[in-house]
Amino acid sequence: GMLMIGSAGPNVGKTELACAVIKKFSRNRDIVGIKITTIQAKDGQCPRGGQGCGVCASLEGDFSVTQETDSDSEKDTSRLLAAGAADVFWLRVLQTQIQEGITALLDVIGPDAVIVCESNSLRQVVEPGLFLMVKSGNSKTWKSSAKQVRKFADRIVVSDGSGFDFDIDRLKLADGKWSLPVATSEPDKHLGPLAEATAIIMAGGDSHRMGIDKSMLPIKTAHKTNPRPIVEVICEQLRGSFDQILISANEVEKLAFLGFET
Repeated sequence: GMLMIGSAGPNVGKTELACAVIKKFSRNRDIVGIKITTIQAKDGQCPRGGQGCGVCASLEGDFSVTQETDSDSEKDTSRLLAAGAADVFWLRVLQTQIQEGITALLDVIGPDAVIVCESNSLRQVVEPGLFLMVKSGNSKTWKSSAKQVRKFADRIVVSDGSGFDFDIDRLKLADGKWSLPVATSEPDKHLGPLAEATAIIMAGGDSHRMGIDKSMLPIKTAHKTNPRPIVEVICEQLRGSFDQILISANEVEKLAFLGFET
């Protein structure tokens, strides 16, 4: 249930994108916001390249979790809360202990939480449901932590300072899981926006060889106790990855339980 957002560098719009996502999806369910600040060493260089803010020097132990309660300040965590997040947490953690830190935080949040998280370094130890990275259209520079994880990005989002080359409406959240439906083509300045992607299931009918409708073959899955028709399992796996799912079948009424329009 985690959407992770990284960035190529500072001030490229990572928090703006996170806030936009939270604002859209928090209307229908609780979203937890997380900001992670990774510290190389307590007495080392500030991760933002400055000094004197106290973030690194004030860290006691290997990590610290703070819950944001103020939605009126300009802090990134405050902005996430103001955008509609039910809870927002700030994890400050030593680079070498990031696994320990995120494990402790996730224990607090709970396993079923839907999360929007800002971090690059976390991608090295956690595989989220979706990983987006934001970069400036005016810069080709990637900071070290971004270079290490950009190969894992599901989508590189480009910011021009006022908006993104990314339609947030393409994001899907179903059953607590984030996904980004595949597109049939890349955006083109002449052809317009991405085309919608459709999956077609050829459900057919009774098999002469098997003597039964193959689409109704019962199969077991890891997260369900009772066997289910294979067509139901396939539809479940495709939802969220495609804009539209079509089913071709000889007997439409047999598949009415799926809830598709006919």
